[in-house]
Amino acid sequence: MSEKPAWPEIARKKREALLDAIPEKWRLTSEISSAQEQRDITGLFIEQYLSPREVEITNSNAVFIVKNTTTGAWKAREVLEAFCHRAALAHQMVPCLHEIFFNDALAEADALDTHYRTHGQPLGPLHGLPISLKDQLNIRNIDTTTGILSLIANRNTNPSSSSPSPPLSHNPTTLSPPSESTLVTLLRSLGAIPYVKTATPTASFASDTSSNLFPSPPFPPALANPLNRLTSAGGSSGGEAALLALHGSPLGFGSDIGGSIRGPAALCGLVGLKPSQGRLPFLGIERLGDGQGAGVGFVVGPLGRCVEDVGMVVREVLGWEPWRWDPDVVEMGWRGEVFEGVRRRALEGKGEERLCFGVLMDDGVVRPQPPARRAIEMVVKAVEALGHRVVEWKPPDHRKAISLQTGEPAPATLAGTFGNSPTTPSSVRDVQSHNIATRTYRADYLTYWRSTASLTGTGRPVDAIIAPTSPYASPLLGKMRYVGYTAAYNLLDYSVCVIPVTKAEKDVDKYEDGYEALGEQDRVCFEEYDAEAIDGAPVGLQIIGGRLQEEKVLALAEVLEKAVKDVGQQDRPAGKL
Repeated sequence: MSEKPAWPEIARKKREALLDAIPEKWRLTSEISSAQEQRDITGLFIEQYLSPREVEITNSNAVFIVKNTTTGAWKAREVLEAFCHRAALAHQMVPCLHEIFFNDALAEADALDTHYRTHGQPLGPLHGLPISLKDQLNIRNIDTTTGILSLIANRNTNPSSSSPSPPLSHNPTTLSPPSESTLVTLLRSLGAIPYVKTATPTASFASDTSSNLFPSPPFPPALANPLNRLTSAGGSSGGEAALLALHGSPLGFGSDIGGSIRGPAALCGLVGLKPSQGRLPFLGIERLGDGQGAGVGFVVGPLGRCVEDVGMVVREVLGWEPWRWDPDVVEMGWRGEVFEGVRRRALEGKGEERLCFGVLMDDGVVRPQPPARRAIEMVVKAVEALGHRVVEWKPPDHRKAISLQTGEPAPATLAGTFGNSPTTPSSVRDVQSHNIATRTYRADYLTYWRSTASLTGTGRPVDAIIAPTSPYASPLLGKMRYVGYTAAYNLLDYSVCVIPVTKAEKDVDKYEDGYEALGEQDRVCFEEYDAEAIDGAPVGLQIIGGRLQEEKVLALAEVLEKAVKDVGQQDRPAGKL
């Protein structure tokens, strides 16, 4: 019996296979400048390798793309080929992809174009939309490794996974191979085209994106943020966020169990939605700790360049009644009347329509660094300019929520969470105690939320919460240490949308002399702050609603997304702490 190759050799061959999947004409002939010389590789930098037509297509948002592909103005193949080219360039600049299957995707695009010519109408509302997927979602005939090298070339061997691609259909029941995640099947039935799977940390469970596929050294200790390569793209949906920031994708899906959609979205200047459990289909998606019946669970959600794009794909997926395929999905379609009603009230901000937002200034563990603090001030200013009120949000101790979360060597990011050796399993009694403590914390949080009715001036409790996504603009590579601002809302299972707010500015965002830290974690956050190095890194904030309030948070996020841009054009506050 031959010995299995050592993990470094497996990783090397996989990296070579990824490059081999890129057409020769799209390969870079020389290395790009170092991160110190060229921090930001988005926009004009990556576009120097593209044609004007490719730039036009790839800089378009998803809503605009489907407006053109569903009317026949743009061909699916032309759109997909432009994004394949840009994704190939993106991966060669920062290793953000785990799987590349351009040829299969282009064949699907050709079939969609044939369908339109034959029938004179699109296959579905997402006809011809390229869509990227985190390497946690199963796609027929494609590996799913979640950054674990031993799973490379370990495709599902059931007959469906090796059978030819089924014919195009607008009926998802004909597109349900057992080897494919339900969400992927539904996206295909809507006309979307998967073409890449994006990088995750090992087991898709870390706040930075690093694995033995791209080990450090020679690679950086974490996937670099394309807007400032000295800083992190976050995790665990970091590959998805990096690709979207480079416009190598118009829209993608990641997963979230402690901030894995929201963190990367905020760090890379994107919009990300963490829905409540049971709103979007998770059936057939790989997860760490599958079989946990209670407590905190993974959810899947979209990342995009604007709230409108994210809202569109949620609306269309829910329109296919995913509860008919995934038994864990709540039977609740898109509530357009809720979205429009909240949006109207958010825009008007008068009389009984006036809203009140709770603002979490800090969680008592780690204060936001100056750029994140300034972002909070900007959103508060935007809310007040719309005619709404704000009150300080002082909920039950978030430290309690955080305490309730919780051969091939483990990378540092994973070993730091789980260690390098097996641990003693929890007893049934331990699990019961944990679940009771979780339920009690959730009840205490609701009690506090109801109590805010005495503070808001509207006669109602706070309508939504505004909170940091993390203490950072974007931390330096390997310095992503704290996820408490996102993890608390996984435990609570609240609906959350992240919006981009501003960027770090070295001459504005400074701590005041004599800063006193809250504790050890806050001290480390303070000492590792480097205004010069993180200059230009994005900052995003969370818009938080209750459970299953996706329409509400998307409506508020859409209004605030525009309002905060208006504020950003005005004079900025000092941003000091």
